[in-house]
Amino acid sequence: MMKRNLDVFTSAFEEIEDSQTFLLPGIDTLVVTSAAAFLASHCPDLKHLVVEDGPSCMIETYFDVSTRLLPLHPRLVNSQCVYTRLTHFDTTANWSAAEIAALVPCFPSLQHLHMRSDAFCYRASIATIMQLLGEGLRDLKTLRLNKVGNLDMGFRAVWKRSITACSTESQRRVLWLQNEAHRVDAENDVARLAFTSIERLKECWLGDKRVARRSGHNDLRWIWERKREDIDVCTNQSEWANFRAEKEAVVVCSEVCS
Repeated sequence: MMKRNLDVFTSAFEEIEDSQTFLLPGIDTLVVTSAAAFLASHCPDLKHLVVEDGPSCMIETYFDVSTRLLPLHPRLVNSQCVYTRLTHFDTTANWSAAEIAALVPCFPSLQHLHMRSDAFCYRASIATIMQLLGEGLRDLKTLRLNKVGNLDMGFRAVWKRSITACSTESQRRVLWLQNEAHRVDAENDVARLAFTSIERLKECWLGDKRVARRSGHNDLRWIWERKREDIDVCTNQSEWANFRAEKEAVVVCSEVCS
């Protein structure tokens, strides 16, 4: 939507006198850009909210999530940005401690949260994030985070220089095994914080390929399901594609941890 048209659109919502005029009952799923996120406050039955911006949607100034969701009319939702029906929320943000602390009270019934970020890592530490989510989102069942390499948990991918320094496949295998072990240690640190802090959490995703699922209710144990990255070495006959295939070959697809 062009900016001029968007300004006209938002103005229509700003200038109404009756708060019921632009309420949208019956809508339970909403996928919008940041510029239109305010529509969430006009959907009293909303359960699934995704706020995402395509690569062609330029936002000059970053606004935190709670600001993006503030209703434009003061009488909407009792002038409070609270969504008691919302169970799924997915957006890209900086995820600072202040941002999360302001956001959590808005979604008291949230069960599924996807924390996307375009930055290298979240502003808040993982320990702080888990504490805030555990204290405010008592019904949270599924948490989706970035890959562990982007969570500032001490894991870094293997440098290309280290790979090229290995002259044989067996030498590289040792490198891949060490790399995967370090990655698993960091992932388990995240899972441990998540399941310890968030009482009802059942799944903790790290990227799209790795998920830890709580095992049992009394013991702090979880089962990892890991999928190897898809690499088509037949159509991409490059040396680096083969290296990636070697790296994925050492991934343990399922294991129980605590």
